Amino acid sequence: RSFASTADYLAFLRKRDVGYVIIYRAYDDRYATNEHALLQELTLAPGVASEMPLAETIAMTDEYDVYRVRPEAATTATAGR
Repeated sequence: RSFASTADYLAFLRKRDVGYVIIYRAYDDRYATNEHALLQELTLAPGVASEMPLAETIAMTDEYDVYRVRPEAATTATAGR
């Protein structure tokens, strides 16, 4: 599914205690959601508790990308609500 904002997506991840996301290119093609774009945005968005981005890219391949969601992203997800 697509999410209205990065804050909504972060809330979704935090509710499920997600620390890492693996997203396949085939997922993008099949479901056409904004999840991959939001993950990419999070790698650029500074957190509330630090200047570090809310997520970092761990690996990028032709088939999939791996992202780590930083723990302080939980604070940011609830701060904007």
